[in-house]
Amino acid sequence: MTRRRRPARREAYRRYEAVATPALRPARAPSSPRRGLRQAESLELDRPRVVSAVILASLILIGLWIGVGDTFYVTKLAVAGQSRVPPEEIAAGSGIAGLHILWVNSSEVEATLLKAMPSIRAAQVACRLPADCTIAVTEREPAWAWRWGQATLWVDAEGVVFPARANAPGLLTVESVDVQPPLPGRHVDPKLMAAVTAAMQAFPDGPALHHSAARGLEFTDPNGYPVYLGLGSNMADRAAVWRALRDNLASRGITPAYIDVRFPLSPYYGQ
Repeated sequence: MTRRRRPARREAYRRYEAVATPALRPARAPSSPRRGLRQAESLELDRPRVVSAVILASLILIGLWIGVGDTFYVTKLAVAGQSRVPPEEIAAGSGIAGLHILWVNSSEVEATLLKAMPSIRAAQVACRLPADCTIAVTEREPAWAWRWGQATLWVDAEGVVFPARANAPGLLTVESVDVQPPLPGRHVDPKLMAAVTAAMQAFPDGPALHHSAARGLEFTDPNGYPVYLGLGSNMADRAAVWRALRDNLASRGITPAYIDVRFPLSPYYGQ
């Protein structure tokens, strides 16, 4: 009788492994620590790009808002310092109504305003966001008036001609006979300006003066005859000579047709 052989222990183990191994899956090896670090670094590197994109988009939107929005266009102007010139006229002369606030150049606006409006001696333009602009002006003060026909112009102490805005009681008036005054913004002839300035000092309460190309300045004596002053800055001497000659003629009972003191050292009169 044959006895069955008992399988060897090693062979039994092999059979066990052959049955058990297909049912079990090998565990996945854990990821490397360096690989996870690289992924974290890539996420951190993308974050600045996102922030930059957001900032760029915000700047574009702000630029469009400033460039296109009505908020930044000048529609109202504040005018200060004026007394005779209407503020609406000053605002129109500045030329900045309707402009974008970023296109307003203060120095150019001031130059434009002074050129367009001779009545303004100085101007200062100040603007701030969103669209607030203020124009501070200094008006010219009339020293005397120049009348030509039905038109009257004012002349300031610098000799600049500008339009008359209102009545000015007590202002010396020079009526031109055959000499046309300069255009507003221009200067009076220096010789005439010096003569009128000196005449205002020599005749503080004197009558209106007349100006002609032939005789210069002249005025009408209270007795009705003309007094020829001419041009020059020594009007005080001519006024003194006129008064002395007038009194002398009156004491002699002479009423002259005119008195000519254009040459104070050799005055004369006509009958």
